[in-house]
Order: sequence, then C-alpha cells, then structure tokens
Amino acid sequence: MKKRILSFAILLTSFAATAQWARVTSGTTAQLSSIYFINTTTGFALDNFGNILKTTNSGVSWSTQPSGTGLNLSGMWFESSTVGWIVGGSGTILKTTNGGTTWTLQTSTTTNWLQGITFRRPNIGYAVGELGTILQTVNGGSTWVPQISNTIKSLTSVCFPDTAVGYAVGYTGTIVKTVDSGTTWVPLPTGYTNGLMSVHFINRNVGYVVGEGGLILKTTNGGASWSSHWTGDYNTLYSICFPKVDTGYIASAGGIILKTKNAGSTWTPQNIWNPTTNDFHSICFTDSIHGYTCGDNGVIYKTINGGTTGIQEVMGEANSFSIYPNPANSIVNIAFHENGLNNETIKIRVLDVLGNELLNTAVTGNHQAIDVSRYARGMYFIEVSDAYKTKVTRKLIVE
Repeated sequence: MKKRILSFAILLTSFAATAQWARVTSGTTAQLSSIYFINTTTGFALDNFGNILKTTNSGVSWSTQPSGTGLNLSGMWFESSTVGWIVGGSGTILKTTNGGTTWTLQTSTTTNWLQGITFRRPNIGYAVGELGTILQTVNGGSTWVPQISNTIKSLTSVCFPDTAVGYAVGYTGTIVKTVDSGTTWVPLPTGYTNGLMSVHFINRNVGYVVGEGGLILKTTNGGASWSSHWTGDYNTLYSICFPKVDTGYIASAGGIILKTKNAGSTWTPQNIWNPTTNDFHSICFTDSIHGYTCGDNGVIYKTINGGTTGIQEVMGEANSFSIYPNPANSIVNIAFHENGLNNETIKIRVLDVLGNELLNTAVTGNHQAIDVSRYARGMYFIEVSDAYKTKVTRKLIVE
C-alpha cells in the first residue's frame, strides 16, 4: 500500500524558533509598577495613575477596575483568590474581598508613600515605604500599627519567609530584619550604598536582594553576611522572584529579564520576542513555568515555559511539505510532497509564539489553504503531524 509519509528521521536542522518571553497587549501606555497573578489565569497590574488592570484569561485581555484613587499604586499581595491588598502614594492601602471586583480604602495611619506589602499568615501583614515606614496589621487591615524600623531610609520591599522572620530593604543599601514578627527590627550591614529595590527569601536563612547598578546580593546565613554578584551591566534591577529553590528571575531596567538555574551562581539574559527597551519593574510566577513581567509604557510580557526554549522549528526531510507564500498577509498554502499516497489523515495546527492554538484542522489531500488575514502581524508556527505521531513545525511570518 502506497503512503504519503512525513518522515523526519533525518533532521536537517533543529533550533529554537520562539522567544522565551512574548508580549501581551495591556491596553495602556502608563507605567506599570507591579504585577501579581493569583493563579495561571487571573492577575492584576498597577499603574502610576491609580488604575488597576485585571485579566481573567492569562493576559490575553485586560480590563480597568476603579481604585478610588488617582495616586501611584506600587505593590500588592493576595492572601487568597478573593482577598488582596494594594499599597501606594500618600499611605494608600486598598483591600478587596471579592477578587478585585471592588476595592475599599483602609486607614493606614501614615501619609508616606507605601511601596511594598506582604502577608505571611491570614490577617497578619506588613507594609513598608518612605522614611523607614513599617506598618503591621493583625486583623486583615482593619487597623495598621506603625513599627520602629530603626532607619529613616525609604523602604521598597518586604518579605517574610516564615511567621517570625522578616526582611525589608530600601535606599542606600538598607536592610532591616525582624525575628519576632516585627516587634523589633535590626539593621543589617551590607557594605553597599546602592538603592535596594526587591527582596526574596527562600527560607529564613537563604535570600536575595537586587538593586541599583546591577547589584545582586545573596545570603545563606540570615543576613549575617552577603555575597555580591554582578550582572555584567549597571542597569537597575527592580524585582526578583524564585518559583523554585534554585531557579529565579530578575526584572531589570532596559527591558532585560535575567534567569538563574543554579541558585544565583550565574544569571543569564532571557530571549524576548518583540523586545523592548522599556524598564521592567515587577516580575511574578504562579508556578515553575507561568510567569509575567511589566514595566514602562504599559508593557507586559509572559512566559508559559519558565523562560526556556519554547516551540521549536524542526525541519524534516526536504521533500516533506512546503509553505507559500511566507511571509504572508492573506492566504497561506501548505503543499505536501509525495513519497506515495494513501488515505491517512494529516493534522495541521497553527500556534502563536506563546503556544496558543489558533487553528486545528485535518486534511487528506495534497494541499491545504489557510486564511491568516485575521492574525496580527508577527511570528506563528505551523505544526504538521501524521498518523504515526511524527511532527514537524515550521515558522510562518504574517505581515
């Protein structure tokens, strides 16, 4: 029996064809200061005009929610899928109990700009900001009580790896630590005067701090000492997160995302599709593979594979099939080259750079026409597979 075979036993070339991060449309050109996802589909972003952006479809589209303020919103934290807080200018603290549908202003007892917030236990949280401000709540934000931080430097970020131990970082190399749930805070010497922008601790002893001048600090003894790492440039590093113990990401000025796979020993720039020079201000992951970053001019980028190589373009035998025209703006033709024929079914899928499926169809002939006129300009992938589960993926450019 004759067959039409998609035989790819001989690979002529195999290489990464997608970027590790791809841009999604936010619908705004405002500076986005913070991004936070409560699961793989629902997330929020904050801008410097008091707007709250929300998505429920993994960033495909974003809607604007009323915050009740026009002040700069800087940081947020969600305790659950429904309960969350936002902090910002003039001591602003907002709370939602319905997943962000509505936000209520809480009394913070300060007019200082609040930049970071975290909750370690239900109802027990901390907010930090200008002039060494540290606030604590033990009742979900009904009241916020000032704590003595022992610094007058502005604090930008706060992290509690457990219920007792917490760290806050800020300007001129400031790091303060508590071991009694915030009752007392003690300054930790770092030897640096760089502004520190973000802190993340894996546990009470192992943690990372990033800041101005490309500075990365790491401690393995609870801040008693710090080792420094340099990224190779002097961009400000604004945000750091570790979805896994040894795997972390940094959002940097200049549209750079850095990744480590060895607990910070080395950091490598990530490949970005449709790159930007806008600063990235915040980065978050919902699990080990789904991550988002945001920054100036409304930019939001997304990865669905942990920033590793995504879809691959794999070229099989030269006589497998052809795509023409490529680039295209209307009709794309896929022509199969025959090694003989039978009536087996060939499946064709069209994917975007994030791996989202745009088309899934089966063909039994030697030719298939696909209308791409409704697709946005950019790079796509055509994946062809046969009944023997062999696959080949080719790059398509839509103009």
